[in-house]
Amino acid sequence: MRYKCLAYLMRYAAWERAPEVYKGMYINLSRWCNQPAQYSKKSLREFCTGQGEYSSCFRYLTAFEALHPEMAHYLDMKYEEVQYGKIYG
Repeated sequence: MRYKCLAYLMRYAAWERAPEVYKGMYINLSRWCNQPAQYSKKSLREFCTGQGEYSSCFRYLTAFEALHPEMAHYLDMKYEEVQYGKIYG
């Protein structure tokens, strides 16, 4: 985001061997960032919340955040805000 690039996440073959919460977040992250319209307008949290509170997307997001609260600010990053200096320097 800082370098004005659109992300594209390619799944590494070993992703299936990861613990369930990480597998789910990996899928969510790739679904979000591989869609430029979603990635450039919504944060990952907005993307997952928009799926509904009973969706697997939201469930994995909350489980990941519970395991790694120090990473929560990354879940709220938005491409436009980073580009125009509103947040994150």
